[in-house]
Amino acid sequence: MARKLTWRERLARKSPRLAKQARRWVRSAAEGGCPVSRPIFVFGAQRSGTRVPLVALDRHPDVITFNEGSAPFFDGVLLRDLDEVERRLARSPFPWVVLKPICESHRAAELVERFPGSLAIWIYRRWPDTVASAVAKWSSGVEAVRLLAEHPLDGAGWRAGGLSQARLDLVREVYRPEMSRPAADALLWYLRSSLFFDLGLSARPDILLVKYEDLVVDPQRHFPGLFGFLGIPFEPAYVSDVYSSSVKPRRPPEGVPDLVLKLCHDLQSRLDEHYGRRRV
Repeated sequence: MARKLTWRERLARKSPRLAKQARRWVRSAAEGGCPVSRPIFVFGAQRSGTRVPLVALDRHPDVITFNEGSAPFFDGVLLRDLDEVERRLARSPFPWVVLKPICESHRAAELVERFPGSLAIWIYRRWPDTVASAVAKWSSGVEAVRLLAEHPLDGAGWRAGGLSQARLDLVREVYRPEMSRPAADALLWYLRSSLFFDLGLSARPDILLVKYEDLVVDPQRHFPGLFGFLGIPFEPAYVSDVYSSSVKPRRPPEGVPDLVLKLCHDLQSRLDEHYGRRRV
């Protein structure tokens, strides 16, 4: 277990962010009031590198970012009531507020339509790497699949969001109590990543598909396009903390059923194809 931080250490971690907020409040007061904050949403499957764009965006002085679980916009991993989110946005001194409700990626269309002028990016990553990262971090994948295979879905929570009956039937076909953790996490990646097409997000001009590997391997080339899509000025210094150390050649994990392997491979190809057509 990690050592509990002292209050001084916690304050030191928060100090740069607090200083940034203070500077923005002073600037807003000097300019005669707060700007109208434009929300930017970051979606994608868990362990797909969705934190990386926040690292770069947060370096901009006029951008503030919030991961899932961060006050005041989140209650746990889910967004607060959208009226409350709107009130919080109205009080923010930042022109751009980045929110990462990835557990609610199935609500992407609803969220960008609820907040006029908002934009979203959907991050995806090679599925073997995503699965390896999920297996290393969590041991709950098999249980999550079991809950999705049950009827009713009361215990599945946000993981059931946006899933069609055909997707749920697939889960019930594949689930086995003895299934491996890689198999479960591969299936979960497939279900969450399929939402990008199943919910029609691929056809929306206000939602951009972004490839994780491109961002971290060549940030100076690919981040300017992402910033341009969002309408935010880019500086090379914003990506000085972006590294490619997590990109490693991995084979598909063992213990994944052939059906799930094929589904993941086909979906990866479809994502790559769409990304190649719409790359900024």
